[in-house]
Amino acid sequence: MNWIKNSLLVVISSGLALITLEVGVRYIFPDTVLFNRFHSTVNYGQFQSRTLMKNSEFKHTSKDGKFIFKTNSSGFRMTDEVHSEKDNDTLRVLILGDSHTQGFEVQQNETFSALLNKKVCNGKVLEVINTGISGSGTSEHLITLQHWAQILKPDVTIEAFYPNDLQNNMNAFHAIDNGELKVIRYKHPATTGIKLLEAHNSLWLLRFLSQNSYAYSLLMNFGWEYGKKLFYKSRHSENGEWVELNEAILHHDDLVLLNKLLQSMNEIMLPYGKFFIIPIPSINSYDIRNFLDVAMTEQLIDIEFSDGTVWHVPNGHRHINAAAHAHIASSIYSALGCKAII
Repeated sequence: MNWIKNSLLVVISSGLALITLEVGVRYIFPDTVLFNRFHSTVNYGQFQSRTLMKNSEFKHTSKDGKFIFKTNSSGFRMTDEVHSEKDNDTLRVLILGDSHTQGFEVQQNETFSALLNKKVCNGKVLEVINTGISGSGTSEHLITLQHWAQILKPDVTIEAFYPNDLQNNMNAFHAIDNGELKVIRYKHPATTGIKLLEAHNSLWLLRFLSQNSYAYSLLMNFGWEYGKKLFYKSRHSENGEWVELNEAILHHDDLVLLNKLLQSMNEIMLPYGKFFIIPIPSINSYDIRNFLDVAMTEQLIDIEFSDGTVWHVPNGHRHINAAAHAHIASSIYSALGCKAII
């Protein structure tokens, strides 16, 4: 019987220690973010890229609130399914982007995609498909568009640009060779880590801890940031920010790659409809025209973000707030030629 008592004592002691650790972390590190790291690998033809866990519900918690995410069977942050068939009275809009488009730190119905979805535009109903995936860049968005354009035949595709897209393009699918866009790999390097995430998220306890435990998230965040630094080879500016967030030291090759990717997107959309680019505001304000070739500025919906308005959540990692999403939605609506104000 002693072994039962000893085992019970170990269990109780361990439980109390973990509870004490959790309480201590919440007290000492109250700003800990419980990120929703629910990525999944996806095959788009011969390319292996990433999306969100399909048919799932998970949450993201920070000092700014608790945000629920729901995904459909394609791994998009939306509950509606996407189908190849399209009604004549539907205007289909495909949105490409990163965590801002996905809608980190806003609720599902507050993303600019959701705000536009099912609105009436000149007698047609907008069907807006949000393919935003955190951590992605223009290179991945091109692969996403190549796959889905031929299936969905969107009337409009919108690429949501954020300056760190240049950073995220560094180790993705494409590079510039003798001035031309070239595929250099078919498997995104991040999918190796995502397979570890998939294994992690397949276990209920770890999935629960990642969404509810500050102590567990603090450890996970440290490992995640360390892995990112290794992945991106420490291309930082003097003040510690990624170089792509500082227009004064933009890399010419990165800009060439960006514009070639955008040009390819525009060409893909020629048989189907229109292609547009929109800027996502950064805390360090920037002019998107400094990133675009003259030809690509013709595809720009140049949204004005006034300096006197707060466009980001107070404690988020540069993520835009609900007001910014609403402003972007209204600007897109107007740019599409819709007559009424949403």
